Amino acid sequence: MKLPTLYAYTSRGLIQSVPGGRGRTRRYRRRDLERLRARRDARAGHGPVAAAALRQGQPVLDSSITLISVEQGPIYRGRPALDLAREDRSFEWVAEGIWTGDWSERPLPSEWRPEGLGFELDGLVGLLPERAGPLPVLSIAIALLAVRDPGRFSWHPEAVLARSRTLLRRCPARRR
Repeated sequence: MKLPTLYAYTSRGLIQSVPGGRGRTRRYRRRDLERLRARRDARAGHGPVAAAALRQGQPVLDSSITLISVEQGPIYRGRPALDLAREDRSFEWVAEGIWTGDWSERPLPSEWRPEGLGFELDGLVGLLPERAGPLPVLSIAIALLAVRDPGRFSWHPEAVLARSRTLLRRCPARRR
């Protein structure tokens, strides 16, 4: 790593430095340097592969949740999206399947039901500029839901699922 780059990373707080013992010399944390090198290597490896694939029209970088197949289109946890559409599955049922991997027939949890939503977002959304996109609306909704959620600091899977359901249910598309 070149010295100016090292100084820039240090000034931005990405690398921690400590006095080197003599004069103005500095020492840098190896862990910080290795983390930055790993980040650079990851970008260098995947970026060109993904860019080349996109130029050639073939999707890459599938995950355990999503695969883009040239023949079948998007596949979510092993279920082709086109099949889910043909089966006339609800948005909520598909969201649950993607989140949990459970595609069995089951009743939807109460967080998906429309009754008792707790607050109206329209009044606050109305304060936003006319051309505000979906991100400001989502930011307001997340803040309101967080304040009202006593379990907001829990990372238990069921608590996270409940918050996800509530967030999607309470944030319909903005209509103007």
